[in-house]
Amino acid sequence: MAFGQTCPPNIDFETGDFSSWECSIGTTTAANGKNQINLTPSPPTKSRHEILTTASMPTLDKYGRFPRLCPYGGKYSVQLGNDVTGAQAEGLSYTFIVPTTVDTFTFTYYYAVVFEDPGHDHSEQPRFYFTAYDVLTGEVINCASYDYVATGSIPGFEKSPTNPGVLFKKWSPTSLQ
Repeated sequence: MAFGQTCPPNIDFETGDFSSWECSIGTTTAANGKNQINLTPSPPTKSRHEILTTASMPTLDKYGRFPRLCPYGGKYSVQLGNDVTGAQAEGLSYTFIVPTTVDTFTFTYYYAVVFEDPGHDHSEQPRFYFTAYDVLTGEVINCASYDYVATGSIPGFEKSPTNPGVLFKKWSPTSLQ
């Protein structure tokens, strides 16, 4: 007899809020040639953590002209960040347990990225960073970690047709196994 697995609560934002998620805000600094992201826990912060719905306007991203709401299902998506410059950083975190009775586990999510390429040194460039790790061991799960740094030659990214100093990547799937 097969038993279905239930999804962790609100992992898909379908309650229309950030319940079960941990938000953070902070800044970035460049130290010894490395970009360091300094985040502290915060409540969801207006213009830095935004729930998007079908009622969100505009419906297309103004830089990449792709849908702001993920087109692959669900009524909600999340936008981190804004158009403000000045080394701002935002984060979201969700912790869940993979059942030990499961032989195969796959977690698939979609993401889109829009950021400016101001031409700074590598350690001062805007970035999108995603990581997954085992909370029991603290080990990073490398195959599920991504660090995109704004440069004019990131594979899969395009230059904005409305602002050539902005790079974007349309909604893309990735999986954690």
